[in-house]
Amino acid sequence: MLTAIASSAVLAPIAHARHESGAPVVVGIVVGTMAAARVYDDTPREQRITMLLAVPVTLLVIGAGSLGASRLWLDQLLFCVVVFGATLARRNGPRGSALGLLAFMSFFFTLFAYVGDGDFPLSSLSIVVGVAIAYVVRFGVLRDRPERLIEEMLSAFRARAAAVLESIARAADAKRAGRWRAHRLRVSLARLNDTALALEDEAEARRHRSAAADAWALNIFEVELAVETMADVTAAARQAGLPAGDRRRIADAARALGGRIRDPDAAVPPVPRALSRPLGDKIRFAAGVIAYRRPWRPPRPADAVIDETVTAAGGSTPLGLNPDDANPPRETLRPTLRIAIQAAIAAGLAMAAGYPVSSERWYWAVIGAFVVFLRATNRAESLSRAWQRILGTIGGVVLGVALAGAVGGDDRAALVLLYLSIFGAFYLAPLSYAWMIVLVTTALALLYDTLGTYSPALLSLRLEETLIGASIGAVVASIVLPAPARFSVDRRAADLLREASQAVDALTAPDASSLAPRARLRWARRVDRHVQRFRQSTRPVWEINLPLHVPSFMNAVRAAVELAYAVRHLVARSGAQAGNGASARAAPVSEWLERIDAARAALAATAGLPEQLAPAHRRAEIS
Repeated sequence: MLTAIASSAVLAPIAHARHESGAPVVVGIVVGTMAAARVYDDTPREQRITMLLAVPVTLLVIGAGSLGASRLWLDQLLFCVVVFGATLARRNGPRGSALGLLAFMSFFFTLFAYVGDGDFPLSSLSIVVGVAIAYVVRFGVLRDRPERLIEEMLSAFRARAAAVLESIARAADAKRAGRWRAHRLRVSLARLNDTALALEDEAEARRHRSAAADAWALNIFEVELAVETMADVTAAARQAGLPAGDRRRIADAARALGGRIRDPDAAVPPVPRALSRPLGDKIRFAAGVIAYRRPWRPPRPADAVIDETVTAAGGSTPLGLNPDDANPPRETLRPTLRIAIQAAIAAGLAMAAGYPVSSERWYWAVIGAFVVFLRATNRAESLSRAWQRILGTIGGVVLGVALAGAVGGDDRAALVLLYLSIFGAFYLAPLSYAWMIVLVTTALALLYDTLGTYSPALLSLRLEETLIGASIGAVVASIVLPAPARFSVDRRAADLLREASQAVDALTAPDASSLAPRARLRWARRVDRHVQRFRQSTRPVWEINLPLHVPSFMNAVRAAVELAYAVRHLVARSGAQAGNGASARAAPVSEWLERIDAARAALAATAGLPEQLAPAHRRAEIS
């Protein structure tokens, strides 16, 4: 948002001094804002290079767009070429994804702002100024500070762990075990694991290895296990039909442990005496970990040296994902080429269908089709994005009409709400695409209001064109070179089962006792990362996304999460951390091996994989 405000403050007076329309400077404001927020290279140096490359790429695109401004057929042909190139650029990883998106948005806003031959100088100047401001903001004013980032991520892990314990307490207190509550608890536990993985990755990448750093990572792991153990206790209590009084004691213990995480000086809760030994031992294990493991400060600088060879938001983010790495090699075309062909065909059809609806705003149909393929790697992801695009546009039209009517002709209020909408859109982009589109549509309504061209009919037209574009994108993804989600899901499931088998073999081998704690932890985290990739590949069909909800995929995700959970506890039982036997008393190794076998069998069955990928393991006690 700071880039957008600074760019507007600099570029608006320039346009006024040149006695030119302010519309062309919108291109520079948009390019600068997106460059500041959408560059995801692995290192700060690579991010700077990508930011600088944004200038020639976008200048080339708007130059082509301004030449075709008076020729509709050339405009549409060039737009199809830009769509194809922007989608194909994803094969070059985060840099290609960022530059491709900037190229598309540059061409789109030349159409939006009616940039012609005479507007090219001002548009070029606005892009240079916008990117320069973005560079200063990103790498100067608000540059990444490694020492603060670790602390902020650690605070997020701490807050999430306490919140999950509160959810566990509410689940234990509830009169009935609702399916929705159980689903939300599973999602919360998965996100806690994601936070732990991100925290450990960031710490390991930015800091050289040391004994203190290893001990800190192991403590993070144990706290995660303790929270999961309390969820396990609650589920076991429900399954055993314990009376409400016992479940209330479990809820009190979970809340007390959450309070201990928020305030390390709080008293350690006593273990309810009335509970049976297995449940009591598990609560005692969780209480002991949270009482004595305090990973709330990262390793001291003396124990770990800051290293710049690491990401800010991560090259592994969905925006920077190379579809060639996310799909099985059985496809005849490279996935990036397949998706680029689909996107170009969808864009052409969207132009043909959108132009009769509006000869001036047909490009809205094109962007509706393009975004269907923006981060997609298979048919299910494309359909999910189409649905979210439509849903978000409907919500944005409603909110935009309400806000534009509320501000009336007050340009200052409209500008404030416009910048807040831009901030909210970029903030919510990693969390919810639908909500991002709600705020983008709202921002568009407020922008038209400040330009004096707003009308409810204009937003209604945007909705019509979006419906056309997103629907065409969904149809093209389904019938032109389709890539069923089952291909990538099966591949990820097979990789996960093999990794879990290797981890169990290593942890149950005769010489397993000689494994260092860090080596044991690495086995658990390797399985965790495979589960994370599996969840990501099935996300469009296991999240609450009604048109695409597939119960079999939901069951597969549950089995995968259960598998990773059991492997983590097998690591704890095998002596990865505690020398006091706390984890051994919490559950015998045979219980975790049985749960691992059951989870692998369930995953293989739901994913349609052969039983050979889920072999049963011997029930051996680990010394």
